[in-house]
Amino acid sequence: MAQGTSVVEYDICNTDFGDCLFARTAAGFCRIDFSDAGPEVAVERLRADWPGAQLRRVCLSDSARAIFSGSEQGQVNVAPAGTPFQHRVWRALQRIPRGVTRTYGQVAADIGQPRAARAVGQAVGANPLAVLVPCHRVLPVAGGTGGYRWGTERKSALLAAERLR
Repeated sequence: MAQGTSVVEYDICNTDFGDCLFARTAAGFCRIDFSDAGPEVAVERLRADWPGAQLRRVCLSDSARAIFSGSEQGQVNVAPAGTPFQHRVWRALQRIPRGVTRTYGQVAADIGQPRAARAVGQAVGANPLAVLVPCHRVLPVAGGTGGYRWGTERKSALLAAERLR
């Protein structure tokens, strides 16, 4: 996926929503991934996405706490691998305030492509930065929570926690 990155720093941190892998390059965070299958699987997914990179485990627990509290959202550099369209969608997701939700169609309109709700849904599903790029804030127009890469129970819990803050 990503080319030319020689070092990816990572950590597995315990959060209120489960164990989560945090990974960053010199350019910024490249992956935040809940690791329900275990930390080894999360690290293998990271290795597959960043072939040839040296993976170095470091302590990222302070960053993890700040990201989950929302105090660093919008202030942390992000460098996820993705297409230009995905990056436009992910930037739009970062503009959704905590405790607020949008539909896929609203996000499509936000990026100037109101008829691209389905493509927005695919970009949301490909988001490699859980919470930092808050794809959990996007809901289907028909109601309910819709799907979530890291499980619908976790999506509901994230939304509930944001409403309480």
